[in-house]
Amino acid sequence: MKITIIIPAYNEEKRILKTLMQIKEYVKKRDEDFEIIVIDDGSIDSTVRIVKNFALNFNFEIKILKNGKNRGKGYSLKKGMLASNGD
Repeated sequence: MKITIIIPAYNEEKRILKTLMQIKEYVKKRDEDFEIIVIDDGSIDSTVRIVKNFALNFNFEIKILKNGKNRGKGYSLKKGMLASNGD
């Protein structure tokens, strides 16, 4: 089974790193395939840069999708689900 973790993010620069670290620890303990999708919902802070740096530094593949403007959590979750390859 492949698990998809979808993270809608809007101006989350203060919290996103902690979230990603917790997810990293969680998936490290499991023997399952997974994918992580972060949907940037029009952030104007460093959210995307932090996610990209995390992926690079920890050799994690993270799919980053961007909304052109803030569309809301529901829209972002749906966009993430449509882009997922998980079961």
